[in-house]
Amino acid sequence: MDLRTIQSNMRADLRSLETLDPEQEGERTVHLLRSSNLAFYEAVWDVAKRSNGVVAFSHRFYWDEKCHTRQSINGQQQDSGAISNKHNTSIKRHKAGAIVDIVADDGAEWIKVSTVTERRLLWDLARQGWNPADDSSDSGDGASHQDSDSGSDSEVGIVRMAQALYTASQHIRVRYKHPRVHLVLKNLGDKVTQPVSTLIDRITRIGPGMTITLAPDLRIPAPDLTTALHTSMIRNALTSLTSKLNIDCTLLLALVSDLSHVKVIKQEDWFNRATIRQLEVEAGEALLPNTLYPALEGRDLVCTVEAASRMREIVRIIATDNERKRTDILLSDGAAASNEQDSQSILHEWQNLSEHPLPQGLKLPIRVVSADGATTYPTTVDSTVAEKVAPQLSTLNQSIFLYAWRAGIATLTSNRTVAKQIDSIIDEALDSMTPHRAAKKGEGRNRDDDFIGPKLWLCAISRSLIGKDKGRKK
Repeated sequence: MDLRTIQSNMRADLRSLETLDPEQEGERTVHLLRSSNLAFYEAVWDVAKRSNGVVAFSHRFYWDEKCHTRQSINGQQQDSGAISNKHNTSIKRHKAGAIVDIVADDGAEWIKVSTVTERRLLWDLARQGWNPADDSSDSGDGASHQDSDSGSDSEVGIVRMAQALYTASQHIRVRYKHPRVHLVLKNLGDKVTQPVSTLIDRITRIGPGMTITLAPDLRIPAPDLTTALHTSMIRNALTSLTSKLNIDCTLLLALVSDLSHVKVIKQEDWFNRATIRQLEVEAGEALLPNTLYPALEGRDLVCTVEAASRMREIVRIIATDNERKRTDILLSDGAAASNEQDSQSILHEWQNLSEHPLPQGLKLPIRVVSADGATTYPTTVDSTVAEKVAPQLSTLNQSIFLYAWRAGIATLTSNRTVAKQIDSIIDEALDSMTPHRAAKKGEGRNRDDDFIGPKLWLCAISRSLIGKDKGRKK
């Protein structure tokens, strides 16, 4: 959870307040108290404790925005908005940005908290000369609002803010979908004047996924911090895993490597730099008990024939004796334990080759499956996108990742390069199929809302086989 920005902002606010003399009531004191953002930060923290999977606070997201520059005509500067001749205007791009107060749902939900009052909104509406009757819900689809200039002075501030957030969300994908924008209006009830009610309705129509929470929905007190941290704010990454898991080559190697099973390994002069670094990381946090075993426990494990074949090829060339033994146990030539006694025997053999205790629910061996066993994707659009993914993957990675995608199960991998490649290909394919103005009039949702992409669980830590001294006999 990234707290750096909000912590820095709060500290700066506190430093200003600490300069006040409580016994003096001057203009400066009144000004500092009125301009303090502590009430806003309190509101943000209250909403955060009600949220799931919080990953960041006060995070700015950027996008490229077209802007018209003014041209000089006969030595005079003119407003490009009034110039229609293409030879007198130029279009440039600049970075626009929007701040998200709470990035939740592991990035898939953007929450903006506002403490604006109804009185302030009415004042803003009057100042802008905005007539609610001019904003009929029949005037067009909500997505059209995002195409307007998000910084236009003709809009009320809260609408500009919501438009900017929505525009930013349409330039980013999280798990193959655009983030949902959620506006929390802490000081507005459900019984507001008609102009403000119309304004709220306008915001919800900015685009699909835009939602608003008002004060009445926050009447139930937020949980205390300890409860929130343990139940919702920090999400357990394991909850997204499927009951059956597909294991790729990188983690097959990690599961049998001596680096993962032996707590203290003497560093040899023939160890390469990567091996030495892995030894250092393992000494700080053991991979099996802290990361892999919790993910594997209680779940059925499979790998494809191609993954098992490549694994055995690598083991045959560079593995130590114990790494070979673990490979034989892990894959067991594709045979699964036929009964509880066989399973316990296999786990006993595995434990004899490891210095880390086994979780009770670990299911070995891994069952080797044919990648052809799952031939169809979950939806029609998936197969269309998959046609763009497959040609850019190696034959091995096609068998591993596309099999799991078709089977609807998660793939465990530490191959960050391939995982990012797949995400990038799919995001680009979806963007080419779905315009940023994603919803047609009346549909109220993005075309790719129902898209089911591959489930990739990326392990940040990798392990190679410890290898052998080139001069040492097999």
